[in-house]
Amino acid sequence: MYIKRRSLLAGLGGAALATGSVRLTPALADTEALKIGVINPQIKDCAVVGLPVTRGVQMWAEELNAAGGVNIGGQRVKLDVRGYDNACYTAGEELKAARRAILEDGCKYVLQTYTPACRRAIATLTNEQKVLSIAYGAGYVSKEFPFLMGGVSGSPLANMVIMSHMLAQHPEVKRVAILTNDTSFGKAGKTYMEAGVAPYADRVQIVYNESYNPSASSDMLGLLTPVIAQNPDLIFELGFEGPTKALMVSTATQLGFTGIFGSELWDMPLFIEQGLAAETAGRLYSSPVIDGSEPTISPRVNTFYKNYIERFGIGQWSPWASIAYATAATLEAGWAAAKSADPSIVKDTLYGLETVAHPIFGDSKWSGEEIFGVNHHLLTPMIMYKTDQAGNVVADKTIDTSAWWAMNKDKALPTLKAGGQIFAQN
Repeated sequence: MYIKRRSLLAGLGGAALATGSVRLTPALADTEALKIGVINPQIKDCAVVGLPVTRGVQMWAEELNAAGGVNIGGQRVKLDVRGYDNACYTAGEELKAARRAILEDGCKYVLQTYTPACRRAIATLTNEQKVLSIAYGAGYVSKEFPFLMGGVSGSPLANMVIMSHMLAQHPEVKRVAILTNDTSFGKAGKTYMEAGVAPYADRVQIVYNESYNPSASSDMLGLLTPVIAQNPDLIFELGFEGPTKALMVSTATQLGFTGIFGSELWDMPLFIEQGLAAETAGRLYSSPVIDGSEPTISPRVNTFYKNYIERFGIGQWSPWASIAYATAATLEAGWAAAKSADPSIVKDTLYGLETVAHPIFGDSKWSGEEIFGVNHHLLTPMIMYKTDQAGNVVADKTIDTSAWWAMNKDKALPTLKAGGQIFAQN
């Protein structure tokens, strides 16, 4: 069953979230708890992403609290996670939510979207209040705003690496269609997809590369007809969520498309429910940081997945939950290394490490200087996934993201610059 607004409101105290915030972990005395705010859509349409993200951080904190709290400098510290609604990834709402979290509720850490406009919106506030903001990707980091941290490889980088992986795995692909929504994160993703094609420019042509107004997804046939008319071998999308993503694949197939699909992630319960699993087996590629439903990459995250579906039901599973869980786990590495809960000390300690011992991904290195002018983006290994006949997500390959970037950046950087995604000051 697709996540509906009623279940969103009931599941996370929607009345409170509509007007402010809600505490998601059991109440603790303020002096005992380290407050962490999750800024993501909690109600309405975009909650299809925001709700799993918030639940992922919530369950991560509950897991650590159940073990007695986080060991920080020899003391056990409990975590107090609170959710804050930002409507649908708009900069103004992001800032309002951040002010509630930081100024009113005293959150010392926040987890937010990678969306560049949203990251910029709270940058000054994080500096002023010395609050560490960690995101599931970079989107925007800056030497001027060191409290903005890219906590995992994530987005929009993933769009580039997934595209490259698909082209490497399928040398028969000659014609690529890029379909993104007309939003801040859609525009960033579009450029990163183009950069993923750049290393294969000698054999691959982008034959469709248009952004659409999100409202246009209500006419999927009209939206996809000009795409299929270009006879692509590969369609890479960004912006469809929930049932509209399954509808996109179904409609493209009905229009005669027999190639492969790329996306940051696929909500496979919806594909199974609609009978699309067998039809799309081996054709759906993704890299959503980590997909907890796949059992071999991380037993810890797979256990989280099992607990999630036991609690909320398989129909409400989305990889966004395990993305958030893994991103929050970056803070564990920071607290362990810094032996302090102070965000400034954690920030400086993490940035000072040549290699971060991530509790889920293992050794990971900092990057970002060529794009942002500063190495504040942690490049965790990226797992490439595809799907099987039963609709299961299967690990296809694990990519050393730092090594991939070193090998391909000379070809990717000109495309990123042309698309306005280079923020480093010359």
